[in-house]
Amino acid sequence: MTFRPGRSGNPGGRPKAQAAMARLIRERTADGVDLVEFALKVWRGEIEGMASEKSRQWAHDWLSDRGFGKVLQSVEVQGAAEDLPDLSGLSLAELREIAGSDDDDPAPQRG
Repeated sequence: MTFRPGRSGNPGGRPKAQAAMARLIRERTADGVDLVEFALKVWRGEIEGMASEKSRQWAHDWLSDRGFGKVLQSVEVQGAAEDLPDLSGLSLAELREIAGSDDDDPAPQRG
């Protein structure tokens, strides 16, 4: 797939199933209130089997991310865009060779 300036890489938008799942979760959890109450109980160590430090850290992170938003991260880039090589005409195999990857899956792995 070739990406062109000014064109979306996802012209169809988010998958409809994703929006339907989000709507279902909101409906079944009182617009998320039940989820927040559960996470608070985990954080307080009130849920049997989930009182470990790891579980409590998860609850803290989940509540913080949703309550205050994830912390913005910035990356400083030096140089001008004109100085970057144009890779748009290269094949996937050529790009992999440049990147030093033999992976057949072009999608980045998420952790």
